[in-house]
Amino acid sequence: MSLSILSSRSTGSCRRRLGRTCTFASSSPQHYFRSKSHHARHTDCTYTGIRTFSNGSTSATEENNPPPITTPSLMGSTLRGAGQVIFLNSETSGTVILGGLALGDPYLATMALAGVTTSTAAAKLGGLDQAALGDGLWGYNGALVGCAAAVFLHPLPPVSTLDFQSISSSPAVIDAAGWGLASTVMGASVAPFAGVALREAMGGVPQWTLAFNAVA
Repeated sequence: MSLSILSSRSTGSCRRRLGRTCTFASSSPQHYFRSKSHHARHTDCTYTGIRTFSNGSTSATEENNPPPITTPSLMGSTLRGAGQVIFLNSETSGTVILGGLALGDPYLATMALAGVTTSTAAAKLGGLDQAALGDGLWGYNGALVGCAAAVFLHPLPPVSTLDFQSISSSPAVIDAAGWGLASTVMGASVAPFAGVALREAMGGVPQWTLAFNAVA
């Protein structure tokens, strides 16, 4: 069983008003409390850091040495962003969602993937909150922008054949897909910053998908 106590650094020190410095090194909880009482009499003493006593040993963790911040990967954040469309903070869920869209409508899945990737990359390059980035919270509005572009703004024209080569070489299909992709990239790149602005304007109320509504 360990006991964590707010204390001074491994070797505590304080300075008297006359400028003389006294130091102490604590090796046990009892010694620590005696030393703390001694230093509490010095008006200029400050106590920082966390000291942990465990099985008679002593270690110190400095507050000025926080653990390193790891930058989330673009792929992981993108997949989590797809999952966040239905409130699932999971790379697996995002993969399943995109896979299901691809089975039903490959064009829709492509625009959704383009949107969530663009929004996530824009948030990463823009230096937005890293924790929210890792949870995919900057990407899901971009996925919705891509879906809206594929279904409402630039849907593919009806085709009389299911042959992929014929569909991909159709000028009407190429035109619709090109405009759909351009609209998705432009809207999705703005979505995370619109989300930041809306969050600040709305105070503590979550903006949810209002960024998507504002952009689309």
